[in-house]
Amino acid sequence: MTAGAFPVAVQRAASLLHLPQLLAEFGAPLASVLDGTGISTEDIRPDAFVPYSAFLSVLDNASRLTGRGDFGLLLGKRQTLAALGPLGEVLRHAGTLGEAIGDFAAFQSRNSTGGAVYLMRADRDVILGYAVYDHSAQVSPHIYDLVLAVGCNLIAELTGGAVTPEVILLSRSAPREPAPYHRLARCPV
Repeated sequence: MTAGAFPVAVQRAASLLHLPQLLAEFGAPLASVLDGTGISTEDIRPDAFVPYSAFLSVLDNASRLTGRGDFGLLLGKRQTLAALGPLGEVLRHAGTLGEAIGDFAAFQSRNSTGGAVYLMRADRDVILGYAVYDHSAQVSPHIYDLVLAVGCNLIAELTGGAVTPEVILLSRSAPREPAPYHRLARCPV
């Protein structure tokens, strides 16, 4: 896929596997959420890749149609290592959490070419972050929420809940309702 001189950024569609069920819980039709995005119901499968900008549109549409500003969090909280495809298996077999997080940051580009997980170490702190770099995408705050919830879930899954974030810094405007963010990681946001 290319758009002009740049390849079209893509996202693994496995992150959308729980979308139909979550939408049904809010009475929002999947067809309406997918309308105009170029993504079909057949594209929502673990081995598929969809255009990154379309993935962001799906998140925005879902939030709008459900009336949930925390839709990205809700969808992200349903994710497990399985959503990462082969990378999830690599993380599951890492020797330490640090090795797993390093592998996640290093190889996440196999799952998305529109945004990047990054890792920074500063003294005793480890900073795990996410940035959108797809120049053609209308950045959605819901992608940051989705990634935030996925990151919290992955760390909990890898450590059996023994490790949690100390603080979460959002890469988006402050949410109108902060309670879901506080419940997600039980730390300052």
